[in-house]
Amino acid sequence: MKNLELKAKYGDPEQAHSKAVQLTNVKKEMYQTDIYFRVPQGKLKLRLCENCPDQLIAYERPAQYDSKMSDYTIFSTTSDGLSKVLAKCLPIEITIRKQRVVYLWKNVRIHLDDVAGLGFFIEFEAVLSENEKNGPVQSEKRIQFLKKHFEISQRDLIDCGYYELLKEER
Repeated sequence: MKNLELKAKYGDPEQAHSKAVQLTNVKKEMYQTDIYFRVPQGKLKLRLCENCPDQLIAYERPAQYDSKMSDYTIFSTTSDGLSKVLAKCLPIEITIRKQRVVYLWKNVRIHLDDVAGLGFFIEFEAVLSENEKNGPVQSEKRIQFLKKHFEISQRDLIDCGYYELLKEER
């Protein structure tokens, strides 16, 4: 699967929620723990989530500012033992905990993330469908619209994920 992503540091959580509600009232709140394992290529994380299935996610994403294409595969499970099995074979690199509120607007997931040890962020993920002829072009336009709507400046953009940011903090 592929999606187009943009991530930014965001200083005002209340404003972010207010601006999201102007676009949609479809939202979901969750607490997530992402356990990253050391792998030879890309990233592999086990996402533990309250009130939803756990997910094993393998992905690759370039480090660049503004929107970027992410290529990912997700395996959902309700098994509690997956983290123990993976930890026996793969070293754990880092664990990230966050409170996430997801707003859905068109094909874009608006993530408002309060990340332990890092602060508050906003992320747009436009899920691309193989059926859409102009999917990437339309999704890029939507992300740029959201960037303006949420008043995100170039200096707020982040070229990496929470994984890299947390490793830098340490």
